[in-house]
Amino acid sequence: MSWQAKTDFFGLATASNGLEVTESNENKTASTAEGHNEKGDVVAFEVFGETMSPSNTYVLGKDLTLSSLPKCGAPIAGTGDYSAKKFTLGSITISTSAGAPPSIQATGEEIPASTTHSDCTYTFPSTTLKLCHHAQILWDAFTLGGTGCYLQ
Repeated sequence: MSWQAKTDFFGLATASNGLEVTESNENKTASTAEGHNEKGDVVAFEVFGETMSPSNTYVLGKDLTLSSLPKCGAPIAGTGDYSAKKFTLGSITISTSAGAPPSIQATGEEIPASTTHSDCTYTFPSTTLKLCHHAQILWDAFTLGGTGCYLQ
């Protein structure tokens, strides 16, 4: 991977949906075991169990139907430098605000490359995230009533 290149771990950014990766993090962790001599000096060590909990931040470039995103919990094949790995999408956070396009934060976990499960997945309900620079009500989470009521 080239320096400061952004990796789309979950494959959400496609030409057809208008999402663009603005940030990516591997969030790697590993365990170590150490062997000490009689003086307490480390004479051997082993690093094992490296795993990733990747995250991506995307910015919206056009209207997006959220049900078109991959299912949470479904295996997603890695690409590029990560083609030997698989990931699963664990959560998505959608942010809308005044003066900025909507953004999506996706987080997940590395899973065994041999994983093929599809029994524990979640499909996002159908709604459209609009490319507008103000707050949005998604999935009828609440309603506004009265004259001149709007989100800021």
